[in-house]
Amino acid sequence: MPRALRAHEDTVLRLGQLYKQINAPVGALGLASVKISTRGLESGGASDQVFKQTQASLSALSASRDSLASDIESLLEGAEFAGEQPDADRVANLIDRAEQLLEQVNEIAED
Repeated sequence: MPRALRAHEDTVLRLGQLYKQINAPVGALGLASVKISTRGLESGGASDQVFKQTQASLSALSASRDSLASDIESLLEGAEFAGEQPDADRVANLIDRAEQLLEQVNEIAED
């Protein structure tokens, strides 16, 4: 672990775990997205309101994931390659955002 991250090892590890869950194809977000997409496809196709709603939800979730993943990557790369000490509040904010995104996708998947 880079020196800049050692002081925050537990929270940075949690952030890394959440990053994998939102970014990995078989992570929590990816699996819930497949469930959402399948529901939309089974509803009757492109003219169906459920299909349109699931596609809009997936687009919004994807945009949120992309933004969050970029922010997490920036923090981790700064610590790894530039020796930047991560701000504890920033790490906590990223963890909160990731947890909220996972909660949101799971709620949509279960509807």
